[in-house]
Amino acid sequence: MSRKDEIKSAYKSLGGAHSFYDGMMTGTTLAGKLVLHSVWRMNRDDAVCKKQSR
Repeated sequence: MSRKDEIKSAYKSLGGAHSFYDGMMTGTTLAGKLVLHSVWRMNRDDAVCKKQSR
């Protein structure tokens, strides 16, 4: 199994939790926005900007 396949498998095994993770990284869900703001002191625009710079 390649590293890419391992990552895909791990992501799929999260089930519904992956939507929380995605929302946290992009600020597109309410829970994600709360985490971005309260933990990372970022807003959605900051998160999207950082994601695009990678």
